[in-house]
Amino acid sequence: MSRGRPRKPENRALPAYVYLSKGRYVWREHKDGKQVREVVLAPASASMSTIWEKYEQITEGPKNTFRWLAELYLKSGQYKEKSQKTQKDYAYYHENVVNAAVKDGKFGDVQLAKITPGVVRKYLDKRSDQSGPVLANREVAYMSVVFSWGYERDLVKQNPCKGVRRNTEKERTRYVEDWEYSYVYAKAPNNVKAAMEIMYLCRLRKIEVLSLTRRDMKPEGLLCKRTKGSKTQMVPWSDRLRAAVNLALSENTEAVTQTEYILRGRDGNKVRSSSFDTAWQRLIAKCMWSEKTQEGLKESFTPHDLKAKGVSDFEGDKRKASGHKDPRMTERYDRKLEEVPPTR
Repeated sequence: MSRGRPRKPENRALPAYVYLSKGRYVWREHKDGKQVREVVLAPASASMSTIWEKYEQITEGPKNTFRWLAELYLKSGQYKEKSQKTQKDYAYYHENVVNAAVKDGKFGDVQLAKITPGVVRKYLDKRSDQSGPVLANREVAYMSVVFSWGYERDLVKQNPCKGVRRNTEKERTRYVEDWEYSYVYAKAPNNVKAAMEIMYLCRLRKIEVLSLTRRDMKPEGLLCKRTKGSKTQMVPWSDRLRAAVNLALSENTEAVTQTEYILRGRDGNKVRSSSFDTAWQRLIAKCMWSEKTQEGLKESFTPHDLKAKGVSDFEGDKRKASGHKDPRMTERYDRKLEEVPPTR
């Protein structure tokens, strides 16, 4: 395919489609191979840096749309401080939001001043019908994060997501019975066994367990660094906790690479969340009810349910045990059926 005539040596430093014409530099915008307009950038005496600055100002797109604000947020230090999982989730929600169809195009191209609480409500309702109420909630939550970030920097005058009631989400109530835990544990590979025990005993999320390192093994206990605003805690050693950590450390010791993580994969590196999820799904599939053997789980459970079991089974201050700052969160994790005596 022909690429057209090569540019003259003196013009090769110029941006694409920028030319010196009649004593000034102009940018000729093209769409579908045809010129649609010509914009004057600078006089012929302008420096190359000035030409590039003017070019970027014109071609980077409008500075008053949700897409513009969201892309600024995704380049911010606040976004980069998020965990890898949160960044991945936000990137997914971002694509959904900016590409969501609206009357005149895409939501990402809607002017910020036109996004009101009513517009957000309509977005939530429409997306709930298309993709379900939970995903719609997450997309609006991401939208709210972007607007809050912009509001703090005087880029927008308000956060239109504030006050918009989200869809009701059914709280998870799955409580893992002792026999179910033991049944799955017996069939699990050693790395998963160790992770199960640490999740349960320390009331930790999966990602928090996978992030534990040898430096977190203190003389007095295991330093548990919690995410999502929960408190970091020291969990004193018990025989069971020590055995779980030792089991993890005894695995994959022959790998050439030996990292500081307590749970390591076959290559000696940190176990990836996706790899653990795959191993867990295989394990649960193996443990489901079998008509042939007349044994197994009637209902599956997730690694996160093990934290809930740990909170539910804890005898004492459950809020302190979970590290939650908000007591309402502790109530969500306390799933064990409460025994209440009859009225006399």
